[in-house]
Amino acid sequence: MGWIFLIAAVLILLAVLFLWWQDNHLTVYKTSLSFATLPDAFSGERIVHLSDLHNKSFGIDQKQLIDAVSSCNPDRIVITGDLIDKRRTTAATFSPALTLIKALCAIAPVYYCPGNHEAESGLYPTLLPLLLKRGVTVLNDSSEVIEKNGEQIAICGVMDVRVSPDRFGDGQGTEIHAQIMRSVVDMAHAPFRILLSHRPHLAKMYAQSGASLVFCGHAHGGQIRLPFVGGLFAPDQGIFPRYTAGVYQAGNATVVISRGLGNSKFPFRVFNRPQVVCVTIKTDET
Repeated sequence: MGWIFLIAAVLILLAVLFLWWQDNHLTVYKTSLSFATLPDAFSGERIVHLSDLHNKSFGIDQKQLIDAVSSCNPDRIVITGDLIDKRRTTAATFSPALTLIKALCAIAPVYYCPGNHEAESGLYPTLLPLLLKRGVTVLNDSSEVIEKNGEQIAICGVMDVRVSPDRFGDGQGTEIHAQIMRSVVDMAHAPFRILLSHRPHLAKMYAQSGASLVFCGHAHGGQIRLPFVGGLFAPDQGIFPRYTAGVYQAGNATVVISRGLGNSKFPFRVFNRPQVVCVTIKTDET
């Protein structure tokens, strides 16, 4: 009977190693997207998209994650919320997130919108000045116009719907949230507007927002990804969610969804390794 226990032990060990690898071995997803409204001066720019760190570490001083971002040679870095985790982060344990932020700001300009974990943890008022001190452009229902060779684009960001009951509704977001989103984008006077928003399933809002390119996270890639099926479960979408990873269209808006980096309530990723997204934006003529 000893060999049965030996085989069982080996299988358990392999399962543990597999889950560790799935949770910690980064992937880099690269794609190019073309837009008719993109000014020529910004054609060819590379945007790295990160989401849902949940205060996780990737190597000593975030070296693995920083190296992955650096390998993309980004012009800009966008982060779509959940830098911290409401269950495991305290004001004394911001270090993994802040170590990453400091390194990212040395690579390229960093733009950030908060997610539901910032809102629900109660720690955002403490985190916010620490991000600003390190040079992050924090987009709390606001926008930033970027000029290059006399041409402009704008990066806009909205707070997560969890910031107030009036915006949350049933988890799909209310008309109040949609109005705020449209207002933030409309006030950004640029021909090409990028929107940072935490939740990917607000497709109707993105279609009506006026944004050309939207970056989202939140779904964690569906946590467990099944071959030929996709993600198994995502918050606010339930079983077999539609919006978990990749690129899709919502009206005139192109939406890019990150599978995210860390975990929260469910501690494992299966066939769904943590992801760095690198998007090259181009004009239609390029």
